[in-house]
Amino acid sequence: MSDGSEEHKFPASYPGYTGRPVPWQTRLLPAITGIAGLIIGGVLVGVTGSRSADRSQARSSSLHLSQPATNSAPTTVHPTSASALVSTPASTVIQTVSRTVTATPQPLAQLGDGTFLVPMQVRPGTWSTNGMSQISSSLLGCYWARLRSLSGELDSVIASDNIALGAPTAITVAPTDKAVKFSGGCQWRRIA
Repeated sequence: MSDGSEEHKFPASYPGYTGRPVPWQTRLLPAITGIAGLIIGGVLVGVTGSRSADRSQARSSSLHLSQPATNSAPTTVHPTSASALVSTPASTVIQTVSRTVTATPQPLAQLGDGTFLVPMQVRPGTWSTNGMSQISSSLLGCYWARLRSLSGELDSVIASDNIALGAPTAITVAPTDKAVKFSGGCQWRRIA
């Protein structure tokens, strides 16, 4: 009479041989555990893959810079073995598009003290001031200079002048000027 276990004959030198019969349930336990692991792993990969694909799609639609593209279709395994319970999800490739945008600063409409580049910060044309200094302690008035370079040398000055306190003044900034410099606290506005 058999108790459901089959007896296998192994040589005495076989590793792990105890001389006792091994029941069939014990021999199949590693295979059953492996198949169950594959099934659970496939379900987890499928759930994780669909969640990350949903997040990627939501992120790409809100940024308008990422474009999801699939590089393969879902693979379905025909039921011929235990691996038929696992299907491979479609993989998604996210392409990130980078764009370099160079922002050109708009020329200023009103200027105070400082050195300003032509035409990026100062548009060529006529600029005027009422000669009133914003610096209350300035008794000397204001200063302006049109520059051909930013070297700081004396020959970099095209034209310059000191303005008496309260004397309205206008200057013309040429398109060929490199920069214009103002000091003394007067406010300059482009009038033409």
